[in-house]
This record gives sequence, C-alpha cells and structure tokens, in this order.
Amino acid sequence: MIKLLLLLFLPLFAHASTITVKTDNPEKPTIEITEESGLALASRMLAAEDYRNARVILNHLAESSNAEVRREALFMIGMSFISQNDPRWAIKFFIMVLAEDPMATRARLELGKAYFMNREFDLAAENFRMALGDRDLPPEVAKQVEDMIALARKNRNWNAHFGFGLVPDSNLNATPGDNYDCIMTIFGPMQCEKRQTGVGTRINTGFNHYLRFTDTFGLRTTVQFQGTAYEQSKFNDYILFFATGPRFIFKGSELSVQPTISRRWIGGEALLTNTGLRADYSADVAKQWFLMTGVSATKAEYDDYWLNATYGGWSYATYVRPRYMINQRSFVGAEFGYSRDDLRTGWNSSDSFTYGLDYFIETRSKFGFALSVAQTEMFFDAKHNYMVLPYGQSDEQFEQCVEISSLVYECYMRRRDTINTFSASVISNESNWLGIYPSLRYSYLKRDSNIPMRTYDSHRIEILGTYRF
Repeated sequence: MIKLLLLLFLPLFAHASTITVKTDNPEKPTIEITEESGLALASRMLAAEDYRNARVILNHLAESSNAEVRREALFMIGMSFISQNDPRWAIKFFIMVLAEDPMATRARLELGKAYFMNREFDLAAENFRMALGDRDLPPEVAKQVEDMIALARKNRNWNAHFGFGLVPDSNLNATPGDNYDCIMTIFGPMQCEKRQTGVGTRINTGFNHYLRFTDTFGLRTTVQFQGTAYEQSKFNDYILFFATGPRFIFKGSELSVQPTISRRWIGGEALLTNTGLRADYSADVAKQWFLMTGVSATKAEYDDYWLNATYGGWSYATYVRPRYMINQRSFVGAEFGYSRDDLRTGWNSSDSFTYGLDYFIETRSKFGFALSVAQTEMFFDAKHNYMVLPYGQSDEQFEQCVEISSLVYECYMRRRDTINTFSASVISNESNWLGIYPSLRYSYLKRDSNIPMRTYDSHRIEILGTYRF
C-alpha cells in the first residue's frame, strides 16, 4: 500500500526539492519524491491514522530549506500528536512553528488547544487571546475561541513557576552617589553613605491553586516567595506571601477576594509583617481587549519599635490595567494606579499616582521582546524640617525658614518625589533545556526628589531561567 501511495506522488518537476523515503519493496528500498508530494502523502497517512510512517516523512521535511514546507511539516507533526491525545509533544512542535512565524494563527489556536488538553489553562487562554488579535479571524471562529477562553477560566486548577538567576545591581543601598552632601547640620554638610554595588542570586517562585466547588464559585490560594542573596549579606532581601479567599467565576470574567499576609527579612533579620485584604477582577471585555483591575488595603507592622513608630500604618491601593491585542504576536498594555500611605508619621504619609505603558512582541528570531515604562508621582502630607546654615542656601528651595540663632535656620519643605522606571526583556520563545525558558532583563530606576538625599538611580540586569509547570 505504501508503495502504491508513493508512486502516486512521484516528482512532476525535475527542479523541485526532493526527499528520500523508504518503501516496503525490497527491490527498491528507497524512492525520491518532491517535498510537496511528501506533504500530501503524509497528510493521507495521517487521515489513515498511520502516524508513525507519516512522521517519518514529516521529520525529513521539517529539515527543509523551504521555510513554508518546514513550518507545514512541523505543524502536521504537532497535529499528529493531538490526534494521538499527546498534547505535551504537540506543544513542542507548535511552539517551533510560532518561533518561525508568530503570525501563524492556525498554529496559535492549536497551541492553545494543546495547552488546554494538557490542563495548562492559563497558557491556553493566553494563546487563545493572542489568536483573537487576528483581524481576519472569521466571527464564528472568534466566538468559539472566546468560548474556549471562558472554559479555560472555569477549569483553572493550579499553576506554578520557578525562576532563578543572577542580578547585578549598581545601587544596592539606594544612595544619591559616591560622594554627596545629603544632610546639612549646624556643623556643616554630612556625607551620605557611599553607593555600593553587587551581584546577587535571585529566586522567584509562585503557586496558585483554584479549588472549584461549583461552576461559578471556588477558592483561590496564592503562595509566593521572592529572595535575593548578595555577597554583602546585609542586603539580602526575602519576602514570603500567602493569600486565600473566595473566587467567583462568570462567563467572561472572574473576581477573587483574598485576605493576605506577608513577611519580609532584610540582612537575615525580620523587618516587617504586612496583613490585609485584596480584591482582583479580570475580564475579556471585547475581542481584542483584556482588563485587570483591583483594590487592596494593607497594614504594615515593623519588628523594630522606632521603625514601626515612623513607617508603620495602613496603605491603600487600586489599579487598572487594560491590554489590547494588536495582532497574533504583539500587544500593548497600560497601567493606571493610585495608592495612599497613611502612616503613623505625617511626613512619611503620601499619595502616589502611577502611569505606565508596556509592549510585547514575538519575532521570527525565536525571541520575544518586552518593553515597559512607568512614572510615579508621590506627594507627601507634612512638611519636612531641616537645620541649615544661612550661607550657601537658597531660600527659594524652602517653603518657610525660621531663624533659630545667628548661625542656624530651621527650614521646612513639603517633599515631592518622581520615580521613573524602564525595563527591557529578551525572552526565548522555545524551551531549550529541561523546560527552562531563559530571559535577559535590564531595568533602570531614577528617583528625583526636591530633597537631595532622596534622589538616586540604579541599573539592574537579571539573567533568569524560568520553569513553568
């Protein structure tokens, strides 16, 4: 039978690329056929459920120099594993197709289906949403995709990730500079602590579990750990977070309400405990639009008495993050946020407003690129007071100055900070070693303030490997 099929697809054009295929004829163990004929033959074999022999041909075609033939062969191999109910292998081949052609809607849809079959519902919904970015997607197909997103949301059970890597940082202690006169006293300027740099090892892991009682109600539990360890151990920073609470599931959206608790350690010593309540809502509001929003209230209690008397208190926050799918491989997002720190001391209490934009694109170079910019404006409640000398100071920088003696003035100023952040990431589209996705991220932070000692900037590079399971 194989021999007869092969004979039907003998090369018709001498210049066409060919592949060598084995037959069951001992007198002619191999035969050459065109790549186009090979694809057609493999398709008929898949229809006949002859997956093994079909993949023999397709594996040859997957090494073709013709990109179109190569991608079609990879796609058909993925479909063969879908037909055999083996989504894990199908995922690998669909990712290979998209790494070469991120605009391949058909491969994106099948990748979402494979993730769904493998019970990786978050990744399934993510790829279905990217497929909705195809403006030529027929309305009836778009409706089916939206139904699959809703089904993935309802069936979410758990997801987890583990990331590790190196983190070089140019400003561990957030100082204005190496030599900066940051505090003026009656004895003259006092120098700030010098800036210190270092390379740390970072671990970032998280776990979400969704316990479903009914189709519309369940329990969401979140556990997260973030830690960075440096050679200078006094900068070691560890945060452990836990939250659990009810989850409400709707057709195109979901709402979770969770009491929260977190614990933070700096330099190996306990720093503070945060307890609070948060509510998060997400919804697919239109074909290419996805929305996340939430509110939270958190109470900070420091272990040290004096720190608690200064920085302890309540913080309230809200955010809105819309995201628009530009096409099958890219999206743009925005962030609008407000937070209120109502602390025990008025000069540390503040209102903050955040605005941000982010952009992501998958390229044909087998890498994805992400860019993010944000600005936060902080307005503090009470005026800060400073002991300054009468010379070398401009009265314009203070709101009010009172002469204490002939040599010393006490001046007041309401603090205002502006924090600008920028980050750029390069992410591998293919898992290449034990399912680990490597990425490289550069981030820059610049904090401007009308109080010089509060001004600083930092550069950080993170070389990360993330495992999703």
